[in-house]
Amino acid sequence: MALMPNLNPRIIEALYAEALALADEARSVFDRLRQGHYRNALVGANDDPEADLAHVQLSCEALRTTTRVMHCLAWLLNQRAYFAGELSELQLRRHGRLIANFPLSDPLHVLALPEEAQRCVQDSERL
Repeated sequence: MALMPNLNPRIIEALYAEALALADEARSVFDRLRQGHYRNALVGANDDPEADLAHVQLSCEALRTTTRVMHCLAWLLNQRAYFAGELSELQLRRHGRLIANFPLSDPLHVLALPEEAQRCVQDSERL
């Protein structure tokens, strides 16, 4: 009996390519946004609790999003190794699980992000 009869190497490769692209996009988007927040803080938003809160929320969403994508990439790498014969079905069962009910981002925090960051968060949740 096959472990996951609906998966095949082509599906895994397509998802892997999508996840790699999303990881790169998320890193780029959140790095740009963090740099903007740092510049704004240096210009004069010092001691502004709202700016501090926005920066923390941005950092949390960046971490949540990249963690979600990296976990997916790890799972996909295990699937690739299985299809390449580098992992047995037993090894895949032991080490190739996705986290059930991975926590979604807070929709209110996501709405406070710029559109490109919102898209990255939503794409990571969909993936």
